[in-house]
Formats: sequence, C-alpha cells, structure tokens
Amino acid sequence: MLESSASTYVVLKVYVTGQARAHVRELRIYKQMNEVETNYPGRNFIRKLLDHFDIEGPHGRHVCLVHEPHGTSADFLVKMFPGHAMTLDDMKPGIRQLLIALDFLHSEPNTVADLQLKNLLLPGPETSYLSRFEEAEVADPSPRKALKDRTIYKSLGFPPKGGLPILADFGEARLGDQEHNEDIMPNVYRAPEVILRSNWGYKVDIWSVAMVLSHSDQWQKPRWPSTARIPETETPQGRQRRVLAVAPDGLAVEPRGPTDGVGTPIRRVADEGARGMRRGTSK
Repeated sequence: MLESSASTYVVLKVYVTGQARAHVRELRIYKQMNEVETNYPGRNFIRKLLDHFDIEGPHGRHVCLVHEPHGTSADFLVKMFPGHAMTLDDMKPGIRQLLIALDFLHSEPNTVADLQLKNLLLPGPETSYLSRFEEAEVADPSPRKALKDRTIYKSLGFPPKGGLPILADFGEARLGDQEHNEDIMPNVYRAPEVILRSNWGYKVDIWSVAMVLSHSDQWQKPRWPSTARIPETETPQGRQRRVLAVAPDGLAVEPRGPTDGVGTPIRRVADEGARGMRRGTSK
C-alpha cells in the first residue's frame, strides 16, 4: 500500500457504478496474487495494484484502483499503426513473456486471465517526462469541454518506452479452481468451449494468445472480407446459444455443463441445415 507521505506518480482506474462484480473479481484476484510468496519471474510481468479506495459520486459509489503509470495498450498501438505496429519477429519476445505471466497466474493464484490486446500495456514513460508533462499542463492546460456536471479533457499521448508489454486488467478474470461455463472473452476471441457453453478453464487463455497473434494486424488481409457470423438458436429454456457450424445429427454432442437441453437445438439446427442443403441441390 502507498504511504501517505510518498511522492510518486500513479494512475487511477475508476470503476463506473453498476460494475460491482468486476471490481470484486479484480480485487479478489489481486489479493490472492499479493498473498503468494514466490520469486517466480512471471509475477513481474503483471501490473501491480498499489492501493484502492472508494469515492462517492452523484450516481453512487465508485471503486478506485491505484496503479503504477504505464503506456498505451497494444490494442491502441495496433489501431494507430495498422499493418505496421508489430511483425511476428517483434512479437516473439512479448509472447514469450506473456506465456511466463500466464504460467504464474495459472499455477499460483489459480486465475484465468481473459487475455486480449487491450489488456496488454506497454511500459510507461520515465519519471522525468512525467515531471515535464505536469509542468506543461500547468503552464498550458490541455483543451477541455466544461459541462454542467463534469469537465471532459482531451487525452494526451505519452511517448512509447522501449520494453515488452505487461498483463493488466482482471475485471473479467476468473478463479481457475472453480468450474465455469458462463460467457467470457469478447466474441472475436471466444474459444469453442465458451461458445458451446461447455466447461472451460485455463486453456482458453492459450487460445487467446493465438487470437492476440491473429489480431495484431501484421497478417495479410483477406481479398474478400467475410460477413459471416456465429449463428444463434434458442434452447427449450428460452436462452440463446451460439453454434459453431451445422453438423450432422450423428456428430451432435451434448456439451458438458449444468444446463440441460443444449444438444437438442444443435441437432435441430443440423437437421434444418441438412434439409436446406438437400432442397438446394435438388433444384
């Protein structure tokens, strides 16, 4: 925790009201990480939590996490320089470091990280630059828009510092010593077992590592962009399920998990797809 007399630069992550589950998960995971006594190097590749506190706003309570300053996210870097941000050779050291960080999370605090590009932060600027930035802000304040209840400031970028990205943001992470079959991961990163509502665990993070590579924008773009999407169907309980593809009835498998009846709509979609294909070939 930070000493009250300490003079250092920090950043605040302020949760919006209504995200109670996310901040509870993140604080619990950080608590478990801080209780682990180990010299495993993967711990150094994860963003540290220095402190946390609550503030009251006009719409309720906000949880604030205190972190060391870091640079931009890998996701933002890729968007800023599409097709030129990273090559495969550039990414190899970062992926190696990321796997070491995941190995620590999977073995010590038993955490599934919910990895994605926006959760990888580049090293932050030097303290001397932050001092100059502070002085410049006092002398020439950044553009802003004043509203009745808030002031919106224009974001100012920091120059990137050499080094490899670290893993951050555990608001959507899960404890790996429990069974899970709920939704996790953005749609473009979602592993097959998550799509099918099967039980999932640490392996979805390894799937995410491959997705980080594929979404780094260093691959050649397809000549004909795909407009396909993952189809959805209703279960007997009225809940939506996503299916990977139309499959013959003999290949339809009941996914594992506490929810029953998932295989029925999958087989129904397979039957309807097969009938549609037969009608198409008979014309």
